[in-house]
Formats: sequence, C-alpha cells, structure tokens
Amino acid sequence: MNNAYGNQDCPPLMSDGRHVTDYRPSCYVHDLILRQNGITNSYDLKMLLTHQAMQLQENNRQYYDQKNACVSCGDYYQADPNGHLKYWDGYNQRIQYQPRGSK
Repeated sequence: MNNAYGNQDCPPLMSDGRHVTDYRPSCYVHDLILRQNGITNSYDLKMLLTHQAMQLQENNRQYYDQKNACVSCGDYYQADPNGHLKYWDGYNQRIQYQPRGSK
C-alpha cells in the first residue's frame, strides 16, 4: 500500500486503474457468464449482454466498491495529505464555480 496515511484497509493510490483491473483471462470470464446464466448459444449470450447490460455494470460496480471501499475512512478513500482539497473547495466557493451541466 502506498497511501499517504498508511491505512492498510484502503486501496492503493493508483490513478491508472490497476486496482480495479480484472486479470482473469477473458475466456474464463466469458465461460463464467455462460455457466452462471445457463446460456448455451451465442444468440442467448447476445440477448443477455444487450438486455442486462446495466445490471451487469451494476454488479461489477458493487463488487469493486466492496473490494476498494475504505472501512476506516467511512466510505471512499481520497488521499489528500497536504490539504489541497480544502483549498480548492474554498476557491471554487469564492469564485462561485459550478461544473458544466450542474445548476
């Protein structure tokens, strides 16, 4: 773990996404989806992936949330050892910054 506070239950500070990469072979994941859903042909697989895409994405998100949430920090771990986030939050409030699309 290379996080600034040394919390061993928090995910590492990697902005390249290695901590959420699935290193299993794609053929293994493919076969797992087939077996878990009782799929025997490519058409049924296509229908599953088309109609259940949002649910599959949600399942993956929940898995990675559970795997990478920081228990000792409450929810998600956001390292800011130098306190820069407070500075920029204050700056955004002073200039009344609103991200594009939010009102």
